[in-house]
Amino acid sequence: MPHKGAILVTRPVGQAGELVALLNDRGYPAYEQPLLEPEGLLALSPDAKHYLATLDLYQHIIFVSGNAVDFG
Repeated sequence: MPHKGAILVTRPVGQAGELVALLNDRGYPAYEQPLLEPEGLLALSPDAKHYLATLDLYQHIIFVSGNAVDFG
């Protein structure tokens, strides 16, 4: 059987535990090392405020991550 190298999971604090546990349960040594701390914007530009206020006018909105949805 080939060697299974360790996996470093870099999700933000509180978001990696389930994945690390799943990997470990399947025999892959996985470790949690958060690299980012997502936070909302303190102030938005007038253009950004306009876009957020008119989201209901768009047919599709694409978010690139769960954190983008939470803070969007």
